[in-house]
Amino acid sequence: MNNILDLASYFLQLIILYLVFSNMNILNGNKYLYGVNIDKNYIDENQIKLINKNFRILHTIGFIVIFILLIIYSSLSNDIEIGFTFALISYLIYSSIIYIIIHNKIKNIKADLLKNNIIAERETAQVFVDMEFLNERDKLLNKFKYLYLIPILIVLIGCILTLINKNNLGEYIPTQFDYDGSVQKFIPNTTINLLGNLISMLGSVILISFISISSLKSRLKVDPENIEISKYENIKFIKKTGYGFFILEISLALVAICVFISMFGLSINTFIFKIITFITIVSAILLCFTFVKSHNSRPSYSYSSEDDEKNWILGMLYNNPNDPSFMVQKRFGIGWTINIGSPLGKVFFVATIIALGFSLFSLIKNII
Repeated sequence: MNNILDLASYFLQLIILYLVFSNMNILNGNKYLYGVNIDKNYIDENQIKLINKNFRILHTIGFIVIFILLIIYSSLSNDIEIGFTFALISYLIYSSIIYIIIHNKIKNIKADLLKNNIIAERETAQVFVDMEFLNERDKLLNKFKYLYLIPILIVLIGCILTLINKNNLGEYIPTQFDYDGSVQKFIPNTTINLLGNLISMLGSVILISFISISSLKSRLKVDPENIEISKYENIKFIKKTGYGFFILEISLALVAICVFISMFGLSINTFIFKIITFITIVSAILLCFTFVKSHNSRPSYSYSSEDDEKNWILGMLYNNPNDPSFMVQKRFGIGWTINIGSPLGKVFFVATIIALGFSLFSLIKNII
């Protein structure tokens, strides 16, 4: 019975991933098409529909095959979690391959349009400097920097109190929770295990805060024909995104408090935990919605270095050593991506590769 419930839970996660990935291009506006900077209005509407249809069909086939394999694996093994992890990795790799194929197809379409002089590459716009606007933006950034310290301090205090009272925690500490707050997995209460758990929680909140500020500091664009309206939209976007990140971070800090409570052997109120989980999910969805509605995705807005094809690898990795920006808007997907050409971007990119490699190694080691 537990295997069936776990399988249903994993199926729900995979179906959400499938729906997001298979419809990702819809969320990118008219400026980008599968990671290529091209106005969709210059491509035949039926051709775009056919490309999107093929993209979804390929995703559907891959999803069905991978989920069938997961069902087969779960019937042969009791460790369904490992099966789900491999299913997730397989789907991500498969989705990336599909994206690359479609991305290259769109690049060829753009090349033909350029060759036939139907479209022309835009030149990088002149930098627009408005000190009053920049001062207003900087005030907002400073405000959010202080706000983002609140969840960090909450988790930090919790970590210190938990570490000081290590001997009062019991022989085992919880590390994995169900959606209702019930503990699913325990590990021995050793100093290394406890420190690893606490550092992971604190590091996650700090990392999200850093990414939040870096995202808010990313390059802003304006419509040359409507500069004042653009300035207003930029400030409004910063406020919405900033508060969205703050709510997300506070909800994660509340989850951390629940974890601390559970470590001391106390039960977590199911209703409260579900509310916190709900707030976390809703805040993440609202952030995505805010980004999708971002004015920066409009073709009429200023052309800058991240709009240049030569600075992108497969439309996913931004590599421009001449751009001091740490983060820029994604071309395919929701949110921001790092500039791997910048010094800090290189560090983050290498650290991410090492972390992924270590996670994969640990997974393989557990299977063996």
